[in-house]
Amino acid sequence: MIRHYVWLAAIFSGSSIALEVAPNSPCGKKCIDDPKNGNPAWSNASLTFGPDLPCLDSDYIGKNATKEGKKLSDCQTCMQSSGWEDAESGERDTTWFMFNLRGAADYCLFGRFGEEHNDDVSSTEPYKQCYSACNPIYAASDYRVKSDPERYDYCDSNGNYTSDAQNCIKCLYDADNVTILGNVVATLTELCNTKPGKNINFDEDIYNTTRIKLPSAISTTSTSSTQSSSSSASNSPSSDNQSDSGLSKGALAGIVLGGLVAIAAVLAGILLLLRRVKKRREVKTGDTASGQAFIAPPAPDSSSYYASGKEHRYMHYGEPAATGPISELPSENVQELMGPSSPVEIGVGQPTTRK
Repeated sequence: MIRHYVWLAAIFSGSSIALEVAPNSPCGKKCIDDPKNGNPAWSNASLTFGPDLPCLDSDYIGKNATKEGKKLSDCQTCMQSSGWEDAESGERDTTWFMFNLRGAADYCLFGRFGEEHNDDVSSTEPYKQCYSACNPIYAASDYRVKSDPERYDYCDSNGNYTSDAQNCIKCLYDADNVTILGNVVATLTELCNTKPGKNINFDEDIYNTTRIKLPSAISTTSTSSTQSSSSSASNSPSSDNQSDSGLSKGALAGIVLGGLVAIAAVLAGILLLLRRVKKRREVKTGDTASGQAFIAPPAPDSSSYYASGKEHRYMHYGEPAATGPISELPSENVQELMGPSSPVEIGVGQPTTRK
């Protein structure tokens, strides 16, 4: 959407004040050059020029307020909340609201507005007080301001307008008689953040000497405060809830510490169990050594079948009574030969005869 400017016609039509507004807008009477007899449907009845954009607070408020300041304030305040879009041309009040803001910032700070130039800009208060601080937005401020007014290309065409304008805004707020101009630049950064279509979602009074509070700045501050509160709460013993965005460092540290304590407890339990098992074994070994759990057989004498100095799995005690197998002896002599006091330990699965 590009509006064709009839500059010569506007120049020769006189010095009437006009500001851009969408055709047939309910704000037309507040913005066009001739509120009484002008036609709000005619685009060229509302052309904005640099001299129609006041720069100082005193132009808007107080006994020295000018008609230019009054008209700009009324026109812009109306378009800020109108939400108007012309069905035939597609023009929106939102577009011209931003256009007039950009024109004021460009003309007041740098003495230009498209093809217009103010050769005396260096003598103006905004230039003298804040030119250096505002210089980072010099190129972006005028970028396609008249050839493509509905786009937000100025926001990032030469750097980042939102961040680059911060020092400029601060300077204007701290300087004398240019707080409203500071509000203008601050609103332009807000438009870069929100990029509104038909409606602008804030109703701050820009043309007042009170510094405005923009929704995006308030939202950012609120988010930071909420995150800080969540982080503090996670370190508090009474906090049981965590933010959906993730665990804080304090919560992570608590989890790690809890894990280490659990591991230590498990290791301590294992060590205690091992000590108990060892103690039980020692008790059993002591009982065995004292003869309480096992009665050792008498030691074999020198006539044992196996030499006393040797070890063998199966030990036979007592003297052999005959050279032949036991099975060949008479049954009545077996008990007599073996005797009741000569126990014989026979291995399982081993033959019972002697060789």
